[in-house]
Amino acid sequence: PPRSTLSSSSAASDVYKRQGGFGADGVVHYNPTNGEDHTTFLALDENALYVAGMSNDGSGYHGCVLKINRTTGALFPGFGVNGLLDYGAGQAHDVAVDDTSLYVVNSNSGPDRVMKFNKETGAIVPGFGTDGVVTIDAGRIVVDGNYLFVADHDVAKLDKVSGALVPVFGTGGVVAVDAPNWIGVDQNRLYAAYADPIPGPWYLEAFDKASGEAIPGFNQDGGSTLAEGLVGAVTMTDQAVFIGGFDRSLPANDQQWRVEKRESAGGGLRQEFGVDGALSVNPGPGMDSFADCAADGQWIYIFGTDNNAGDAQWRVEKRNIDTGEV
Repeated sequence: PPRSTLSSSSAASDVYKRQGGFGADGVVHYNPTNGEDHTTFLALDENALYVAGMSNDGSGYHGCVLKINRTTGALFPGFGVNGLLDYGAGQAHDVAVDDTSLYVVNSNSGPDRVMKFNKETGAIVPGFGTDGVVTIDAGRIVVDGNYLFVADHDVAKLDKVSGALVPVFGTGGVVAVDAPNWIGVDQNRLYAAYADPIPGPWYLEAFDKASGEAIPGFNQDGGSTLAEGLVGAVTMTDQAVFIGGFDRSLPANDQQWRVEKRESAGGGLRQEFGVDGALSVNPGPGMDSFADCAADGQWIYIFGTDNNAGDAQWRVEKRNIDTGEV
């Protein structure tokens, strides 16, 4: 197949495109190095997917973001270096995008950081926080209008231009939530998803995104029937909440991906998606790792890693948003 080497210093970094659609049969593989490379999370705008991950050539982890054409799977050469932004030592925990900027939650040996980049070039935006960086407890991030929601043990609301906390949200800009694994927003609400215990059934809660107050009566049916799961992502459409993550209910050493589709109004499962509201994807034998998902009006994009090439490689799938079919 046609081959495009992304940088002369990383000859193992390739993207394969075997047909006229998105990647090969709806899948794009990308292998940054010959070491243990990992995907983390994904965001999308009208033209591109922003795939965050970590590369490791033996000298330690580097945080990186890959910018991919949503239609073809090709890279954007003007972003970073030939489509790949490597911002140095660290591990990317989440990524979000708006009209002009890319936001990355990063950790290294010190405190967590939220970093802001120009989404066309990958250059740091110095007016955000201190030299483009806000230091705050963070594992997950969502951009919403003029604000950022950042979650770790709690959820904080930041001004996306300055990086300052928004004091009218909760107490001093922070709302206490039961250790959310993931957050998402729609027009009026903030959603938080988590597994309890870990691994265990998945739960979804909803809050007023202006005040931080809990929505009464939401998701009264409780958690999913998944016995051993870990939440990895939440993404939103106008009427649905998608929860993605790991399913460890299979025999030992065989972990698969799972995506649930739920009503945004009440939290119940949408039965037409997958099987009874849940989609299971098992790329191959071994500990396949789910990373993130994102949705538009027609498609849901899910990605993670599989071990089919003998070392951990990135995998992106494009599926029907109503049924879950490729």
